[in-house]
Amino acid sequence: MKGNGGSSSSLSSFIMTTYKMVDRPSTDSIISWSQSGKSFIIWNPEEFYGDLLGRFYKTNDVDLFFYKLKTHGFRKIDSGKWEFAHDNFVRGQPRLMENILRCMKEMRDQAYQMCVMTKAQRLFRLEVEEVEYQWLEHRGAKVVGIDEHDISLEFSPFLFATKAYEIVDDPSSDAIISWSKSGKSFIIWNPQEFYRDFLLKLFKCSDHISILFDLLERCGFKKIDAEKWEFANDSFVQGQPHLVENIKRDTWVNVDQISKDSERQAEMMDAKVLFKLQVKDEARFEGMSLDHIQSSFLTTTYNMVDDPSLDSMISWSQNNNSFIIWNMSEFYRYLLRQRLVASKSCFVSRLEFYGFKKIDPERWEFANENFVRDQPHLMVNIGRYITEKKDKLYKRIDMRKKMRDEAKKKLRDEAKKKMKEATQVKELEVRRLEHFERCRL
Repeated sequence: MKGNGGSSSSLSSFIMTTYKMVDRPSTDSIISWSQSGKSFIIWNPEEFYGDLLGRFYKTNDVDLFFYKLKTHGFRKIDSGKWEFAHDNFVRGQPRLMENILRCMKEMRDQAYQMCVMTKAQRLFRLEVEEVEYQWLEHRGAKVVGIDEHDISLEFSPFLFATKAYEIVDDPSSDAIISWSKSGKSFIIWNPQEFYRDFLLKLFKCSDHISILFDLLERCGFKKIDAEKWEFANDSFVQGQPHLVENIKRDTWVNVDQISKDSERQAEMMDAKVLFKLQVKDEARFEGMSLDHIQSSFLTTTYNMVDDPSLDSMISWSQNNNSFIIWNMSEFYRYLLRQRLVASKSCFVSRLEFYGFKKIDPERWEFANENFVRDQPHLMVNIGRYITEKKDKLYKRIDMRKKMRDEAKKKLRDEAKKKMKEATQVKELEVRRLEHFERCRL
């Protein structure tokens, strides 16, 4: 890694391990780079789950693996394969992985700033509680000093940035809100008067404080002083009103990025559920005889429970409708690891997946109405249950995808409408200026 420009100490173990596993020629039949080298493909999910996951990551927890992919910014490629990609996860360029960690740091910083703003919102509300209560009492009446024709920002971050600059830059309100000494931030000196004289005019809604802090956050402002109500943005500077356009542009970018990231995370969640179904549904029972499924999880479990020589470790219960693990440590050491799965938790999760229930809190007793002594043919019904479960899941995922597509279309249409309106306003302004120039001449 050092020879390629990357520092092994600065990269997360997950990213390094994943890169080494994908880049390893001996496992190409299970997982490898795609032809382009800009994504990787899990060719054999069952072997990946049963062999590589536990060997490389020290746990075969599918949930954890997909959680790590999601938090590191990977996306699912819709190619009919288990294909995942990240712009900075490329064959032969491990140094790019440093960018993944930078992105994660930015995400953590954003999450921290969200927490700061949430806390600030609560404290601000406490400071203006008395004034807010008075306004709520007279909510039905016209509040003194508010012009009914005054601008309503309608929660638009674009109008908010411009209006906020005008308010902060107005010398007549310096006792309430003004620029800081550096001119690179603004300070609300008197929250109560600010609430009464400005917030009530800016937002025609019921929760002015929540809207204010939401717009500050969406426009990229940060609270920079714990002792004062001081907020800053690199494009919000005294004497440079033209920079406010950067806030408007960045807000569009942020909205688009949030939308894409939400979609990516939703697709990764769907992929995780389907992947788990594929790797855990080893026995496809419908239309098969027991001879065809001798190696399946259920058949192996049935054979162990039904074997009299193993009764000291595992056996049927007295009613023959459930089974009991009498000695979990020996069962794990001599049977579980050799015949089924690598861990106890994985075994229990498999049972839950196939519809088993733990029926006695005091001991390891599990039951399924289709897992009965001397009636192995009933296990075919468990296969039907899994098939129905998968069908319902596919329908739910398709419905969620349809809803996401509709939401994306709506967002795109709204963005086009806003851009069209902004273009029209600029054209009108240009025509007005041209007319003014002609009249002057």
